[in-house]
Amino acid sequence: MDNIGIVVEDLKAAVAFFVELGVELESETTVEGQWVDRVVGLDGVRTDIAMMRSPDGHGKLELMKFQNPIATISELEASVNSLGIRRMMFAVTNLDDVSGRLQKRGAEPIGDVVEFKDINGLGYRLLYLRGPEGIIIALAEQLGKKSATDDLKSKTSSLQRIDNTLIVVDDLETVKAFFIELGLEPEGETSVEGPSVDSLIGLKNVRATLSLLRTPDGHGRIELDKFHTPTAIRFGSVNAPANTPGIRRIMFAVDDIDEVVARLLAHGSELMGEVAQYEDTYRLCYIRGPEGIIVALAESLVPG
Repeated sequence: MDNIGIVVEDLKAAVAFFVELGVELESETTVEGQWVDRVVGLDGVRTDIAMMRSPDGHGKLELMKFQNPIATISELEASVNSLGIRRMMFAVTNLDDVSGRLQKRGAEPIGDVVEFKDINGLGYRLLYLRGPEGIIIALAEQLGKKSATDDLKSKTSSLQRIDNTLIVVDDLETVKAFFIELGLEPEGETSVEGPSVDSLIGLKNVRATLSLLRTPDGHGRIELDKFHTPTAIRFGSVNAPANTPGIRRIMFAVDDIDEVVARLLAHGSELMGEVAQYEDTYRLCYIRGPEGIIVALAESLVPG
């Protein structure tokens, strides 16, 4: 998993929010030209981009401010059970401190801090927060016996990594098959319900099926959620363009972009633009998969 793309209106405020969280600013640039238009399927694109990385170096965010064409309006207060790429979860060593700092920057808790066990049986304290422009993040602090080094880290409030990206879906089996075809590996599946889940995400009578998938390198994870109750809702069109505000797409690094594209198209996906080349470094494309989910593919042309 190469990076997660988030389209924003106020790039400076979004960068400041993620820097406060502990994500490091890597670079800033502006992109435009025919190659960009061909990749995203829009005309006359001019975009300011801020690349950010998690401290472990395995997770990246690409924050995008479209100067042209002007971004379309999205629902800033969409609930956690809204269909689409919904939130990113970050592993931290001191949830209370991180939450306090983010709330000073205007973030609002969606629910309460709760204790929860994941598919692998690991215990966590969890909290959902709504940040700038309605961006939803989750914080996860692992419970259990800690070493002296871990205790020191917890006092210094360290961000560890991007833990997973949540996608709320209607047809779990179809979306899961799409990501397996892309090359992700199933990690486990479970159902969740009860007061602690309701309290965490700020909804009532939640019952959902969760499916976790991981990238081959083990550093990237996707959580697919199918809400049985309350029924999932959709804001906007299933065919929302690439410049729509919010967590917009996930980019994956692949060895052979043509082969992967052919397999995904045979699976019912569609190219949003074309496979285009950026200088002598990458071949890129955007693909719309089931339920309008957008993924980007990147094939490096640099030897080694």
